[in-house]
Order: sequence, then structure tokens, then C-alpha cells
Amino acid sequence: MLQRSVDSMQASVAGKTCPLNVCCSQYGFCGTTSEFCGTGCQSDCTQPSPDVPASSVQNRVVGYWEAWNSNSPCGTMSPGQIPATILTHLNVAFGSISADFDLTTMPDVSAAIYQNVGNLKSKNPDLNSIISVCGWDLTDAGPTQEIFTSMVSSIENRATFIQNGIAWLGQYGYDGIDFDWEYPGAGDRGSRQEDGVNYALLLQELCTAIDTCGKDYIVTFTAPTSYWYLQNFDMTGMVPYVDWVNMMSYDLHVVWDATDVYIDSEVFAHKNLTEISLFWRANVPPSDIVLRLGFYGRTYELTDGSCWKPGCAFIHSTGPTPYVNTTAAVSYMVYNGKNWVSFDDATTFAAKIEYANKIGLNGLMVWAIDLDDTNLNALGAITDSSAFNISSADFSLVPLTT
Repeated sequence: MLQRSVDSMQASVAGKTCPLNVCCSQYGFCGTTSEFCGTGCQSDCTQPSPDVPASSVQNRVVGYWEAWNSNSPCGTMSPGQIPATILTHLNVAFGSISADFDLTTMPDVSAAIYQNVGNLKSKNPDLNSIISVCGWDLTDAGPTQEIFTSMVSSIENRATFIQNGIAWLGQYGYDGIDFDWEYPGAGDRGSRQEDGVNYALLLQELCTAIDTCGKDYIVTFTAPTSYWYLQNFDMTGMVPYVDWVNMMSYDLHVVWDATDVYIDSEVFAHKNLTEISLFWRANVPPSDIVLRLGFYGRTYELTDGSCWKPGCAFIHSTGPTPYVNTTAAVSYMVYNGKNWVSFDDATTFAAKIEYANKIGLNGLMVWAIDLDDTNLNALGAITDSSAFNISSADFSLVPLTT
């Protein structure tokens, strides 16, 4: 998190500022903990807190669905198996961007699959189908890494994408578009410094085009909880032009952080409330945020099988006994001696929903519904399970065993 604040070469001079309005320490570094916000802090030294009424986040349940999941050796969910009556919104992952900056389907997924998703309104007329554009792979190292940053770089390129994108929504019968760019302004992701401003312009121009075409399409974007990546988002310029922001509140620290001297290769658990406070500092109201949950676990190999509680060291990513850390609201289990996996279940989902309601967030989103088990236990834990009318025979997902 260490980063110099703006014009901080003269760190003793008061008034220096940091991205996202985080604290500028007496030495000119940016952060949110006491060493930045305490003695000698130069700017934005107080911790903001939302002052909003409680909410009911279960009124909006958005499910990501992996369009390529039929290629998996196990755990598949076809378009016809999507639990359309349980969700309020369905985000189809992913739409891609062509070299000519057109919105298109993923190269290894049939266009018919996207069309079939658009037909789900026959099951639930109130379901909103949304195409989610980009995702991690599109901006990973390779030939497509710079597609998004190039698309937003000029008004002409943005106009091409917007015009084609709106036509795509009409052609496939979708209700909106979600942007999952990972990440603007991040040099390690092939992005450019000016991406934040250009991303905001894309949303503004898209909003204008939607108004002009007379449609009421939904527009959202995904934002990370990492300060390193979130600092490049022009939240003030983006939020007014979207329906909500999907806060990526999982994978905060995973195996690739093992060499980080501030995190280390240990299975620590913590509350992670400093991450969500970044949104308050950026003046994003809780009512504009949807909490994103994970329907999967992260597995590590422990260094010592007899040391399995938070704080024990792991080696690398890789008859379970489950445990719950109530402070961090996370479940974990150990299996086959040294394998340690953290995950969410009904207990930890309930704790997160209670917290989200308390601070006034505006919905829940999951990655991904096709990662659930045959009985959709995870989805049932965050929704009204009385609305379920399914049997395990309806799905080809991974069976739940005990």
C-alpha cells in the first residue's frame, strides 16, 4: 500500500493528498491504518462512516454465470438449468471486445448460448439478463491485453463500442451491460495511466446513448477492494452514470500474496473492513454498492499439518473437518492432513448479509451460480429458499457429499 501522496517530496508541508482520499502520512505515504492516519497525518486523517438507514440486500440477488462452464469436466449448468426464478439479475460472463472495438461473444462459446440466456424471460419475466464485458482473461498477458484500454482511449473508439453494444443488447434480448475491467490504470495488467478518466467518459457517453435510443438498459461496473487497483478508478466521474457498483469483496489476499512482506504465506483471517471504507472515502454511498460473494473456496497446502488455525504457514496453492472463524466471518476446513481450504457457507453468508444490511448496501452478487452444488445450497443460503422448486436431478453440478 505504500505510495507517495501527490506533491509529497516535501512531506512536511501540510495538505498533500492521496488517491481515493486516503490518509497522507507525515512522511508522504498513502494508507488507511494508524501509521498513516495517526500522528503527523497531513490530509484526510479521519475515517468516514456511512450514515444511512438499514437495507435488505436480499431484495437484489445478482448471479454471475460462466458461459463456458459446459467445457468443464464436472460441475456444469446449461442455460436451461439456470435458476431464473430465484435471481433478480443474471450476469453472463463474459462478453468480449473485438479488435475493431465491437462487443462480441467469447471466441470459444457458441453465440447460441448467449441467445438462449436472453430467452430466460419465459421462465421469469422479471429477470434482468446482463452481459458482463471483459473479465480477467481478456486483459491477461496476451494478444487481447490492451483491447479495453485502446477501446476507451478515444471518442471514436468508444462510440464504436457503444453503438455496437446497444445493438448487441437488442439483438440478444438483454437488459443491460456490466463492465469487469481488471484493471484500468494498472501497468501490470497492460493498462495506461489515463484509463481512469477514459473509463468514466465511456460510461458517460454510454449513458447519453442509452437515453437517446429510448431504452432503459442497466449499466454497472465491478470495482476491486484493493487500494492498489481501486486508486485508478475515477469513482466520482463513474458512479453517477451507473445503476450500481459491484464490490469485489473476495480474493482479498490469496496465494500470490505469499511473498508480500506485509501479508506473508500464512492463513491469517481478518475483518477486511478497511477495504470497504475506501468506497466511503471516495464518496460512494452504500446504496450504490452491491456486495459480491464467492461460491468457491481457496485451497492451500499447510507447512505443518498439526498447525491448521489462522496464523499457520502454508506451502502453496492446492474426510474434511469444518471450522468457523466468527471474527473474520469465514469458514475453513482441513483435509488429507495438510490441505486447508477457506470458503463461505450458510453461517458466514448470514454474517455478511447482516453486516451489509446494517451499513445500507443495495444487493448481493455471487461468483458464480454454476459453482454451486446440486442442491444449490449456497444460493439457498442467501435467498428465500422457500421459493426453490428444484431437485438435484435438475442440475449437472458437483454433488454435495458429507
